[in-house]
Amino acid sequence: MKQRTPEPPEQRRSAYLDNGLAPPKLYRREQQQAASRQQRQAPPMTRQERRKKQNKRRRLKRSVRRALAVIGLVLLAVAIVAVLCLTVFFKIENITVTGSKVYDTEKVLSVCTIETGENLFLADTDKAAQQLQQALPYVYSAKIKRKLPGTVQIQVTDAAPAYAVKNKDKTYTLMDDRFKVLEVVQKKPKESILIQKANLKSAKVGQTAQFANKNVAACLTQLAQAIRDYQFTEATAICSEGLNSNSIVYDGRIVFKLGTCEKLEKKIHQGLAACAQLDQDNPSVKGTLRLTGEKQYYFTED
Repeated sequence: MKQRTPEPPEQRRSAYLDNGLAPPKLYRREQQQAASRQQRQAPPMTRQERRKKQNKRRRLKRSVRRALAVIGLVLLAVAIVAVLCLTVFFKIENITVTGSKVYDTEKVLSVCTIETGENLFLADTDKAAQQLQQALPYVYSAKIKRKLPGTVQIQVTDAAPAYAVKNKDKTYTLMDDRFKVLEVVQKKPKESILIQKANLKSAKVGQTAQFANKNVAACLTQLAQAIRDYQFTEATAICSEGLNSNSIVYDGRIVFKLGTCEKLEKKIHQGLAACAQLDQDNPSVKGTLRLTGEKQYYFTED
């Protein structure tokens, strides 16, 4: 079958004209969309409507400018007030010290890093409190508060010589219940708990004592924490020779053999209950209590 050769566009157009017909119009999609938009366009605005629209735009611009100007003035005022507060106003005029029976006000102020004339809000209270605890060993804690318009209040809590280690020269290194070294004395205070068989690696006054054995240090810390939490006032000595060999001495007479530091609270409770029963029979009894934290315990009298 012979294929038909397509007629060129000009020839087809001429054929339409010869027959008295107009050639079909080709519309592209863009042209159709433009035509539909023209049909949907609103009627032209009047002169009065255009003026209203222009006036509305002007009012909006003026409102935005006024808002930005107000915000700028407020920020400027805040900045000025902040600068004045940090440079001109709120100067420290008075520093008070309360709470200490070991150090007088002059001694505390001589160490304190905060001085009069300094800005109240720029004063570094945390650094000052830390400096007081390091430079003054018997300062257990220091709380520093600001009081407007220009006062700094320092509230000191004194440290107590809770523990003592006997040195080779027969002196005693005193420490608080967090093992901060307080001082070295010739005689152990009666209220201090003796740390037996302790080997100190470092004992600088004002700093935490360091023990030669890390496991021993960890166990002693747990024992001291348990004594503090349980308010074990009858404890007169503690000892640690390692993870599995720890003990507390009750009233200088009865040794609590604790083994490990697990279940310390239960073991101490069990030991105190046993001592109460033993003291009823003999208030001066001496011996050793082997505590497991369970129901059973074993007492060996000396």
